[in-house]
Amino acid sequence: MLSILIPTYNYDILPLVSQLHKQATQANIYFEIRVQEDDKNSTLVAQNAIINTWENCYYDVNDSRQGWCLNRNILIEKSKGDKILFLDVDTLPVNNNFISTYVELNLDENPFVFGGWNYKENYEKGFELRYFYGVNREAIPLHKRINNPYNTAFTSNLYYKKSAIPNLRFESNLTKYGYDDILFINDIKKNNKPILHIENPIYHLGLEKSEVYFNKVVESVLNLSILYKQNQMSAQESKIIKAFQILQKYYLTNLFIYFFTICKPLFRKNILSAKPSLFYLDLYKLGTFCLSMRDSK
Repeated sequence: MLSILIPTYNYDILPLVSQLHKQATQANIYFEIRVQEDDKNSTLVAQNAIINTWENCYYDVNDSRQGWCLNRNILIEKSKGDKILFLDVDTLPVNNNFISTYVELNLDENPFVFGGWNYKENYEKGFELRYFYGVNREAIPLHKRINNPYNTAFTSNLYYKKSAIPNLRFESNLTKYGYDDILFINDIKKNNKPILHIENPIYHLGLEKSEVYFNKVVESVLNLSILYKQNQMSAQESKIIKAFQILQKYYLTNLFIYFFTICKPLFRKNILSAKPSLFYLDLYKLGTFCLSMRDSK
């Protein structure tokens, strides 16, 4: 049985679920689609609940806010199938054979499969940062993903066999945004399970305004510093940590912090502009990480 799991927070789920339901029905397979709503006060609850009238579809609402990780773990616990397909709610399959492409795979041979991300070319003014980041850092071509399978996989559009690692869950202690999916992928790696990369992409539609996404990036770096202090993330999984350790090795951390403090307003202005530099974003992230590590001493 295939369990399609979709965590959501105040989002119109009908376009995605409708397409998935149509494809799964046409594939003539035993399936369920489970959506877990984490905002009980959302004005979309009544509308989204319509999918409960669709065959094999379930829309449940949490009594209280659970957060990104716990909400996903709730879905895993509720899932009845051994075949799991995780999707973010702000996505759509690129191809009409999206579901059939997955179910035709042999999960006994390849228990974890990632199909890739794509971005549509059109975007609104003010959303440049999220679009440029997504196109350059997330929409990674298949040939590059194959050469670096763990560091180029995401938990959205991840198809896997649940019994391959029965206790595989998201890190429930994380409360800030960011790096929870990397920890999930790291657990797959630690269990010596390969990730097969194929061309079966989804469109990521949920672009955020540049300032909103920028604030989330800063929050994710603070989350990374906590994970680093707890020995849950290393230089092998994070280029920020790797760069920080190089600065430490050559006693350049304080000098970089001084440089970052002076240039911080200029970096921010560029990052939020119509032509953001991802290099400046990387420097901003590294500076934020260095400051967080210094202030925690």
